[in-house]
Amino acid sequence: GSRSRERASDLALVMLGGAESFERGGYAGTPIGRVLPVFLTAGTTTEARDPQGYRWSLTREGMLQPWARRSANEADELAAQQQLPAHRTIHRAQNIKPGAIRVADFVDSSRQSLPGLVVQRFGAGKTAAVLAGDMWRTQLQSADDPSGAISERDDLGKFWRQLLRWAIVDVPSRVEVRPHQDTESRGLT
Repeated sequence: GSRSRERASDLALVMLGGAESFERGGYAGTPIGRVLPVFLTAGTTTEARDPQGYRWSLTREGMLQPWARRSANEADELAAQQQLPAHRTIHRAQNIKPGAIRVADFVDSSRQSLPGLVVQRFGAGKTAAVLAGDMWRTQLQSADDPSGAISERDDLGKFWRQLLRWAIVDVPSRVEVRPHQDTESRGLT
């Protein structure tokens, strides 16, 4: 086969989006919707709203994934998560697909959790759904800074580097199989 005829199972897909994405983007029932690790239902209103925003929190499974953490140990990771600014634009995923892993959640002011980062293997490939429309907030220092200054961090760059590395590592190269005729066993029944 030609390399120009890639199959979806040979690729990595990372989809980013908030309230106006996923279902509202028209992906329900499409090939993209089928490979995502979250179920999409056409016409569903899934916008999440909490005036205090949503805190990023790695799940237990996320803490076990070195590529998902910013810090080397759990205590430092939990402290780093507390310093991140709250998200304001997220997508409320109704359900994740069997075999998908919730790596991170968004936690609202009433301590309810919504999926934040969901990943899965799909065939020989990998797919991920980042359910925030404002991941750029991760780049900023907490608004609780006493100086009132907003400074940049490298958390966002590290997040994207690690997520994309996860997406492409261990995805096998295409294998080509060619049948050949065995002339020695031809007369055997």
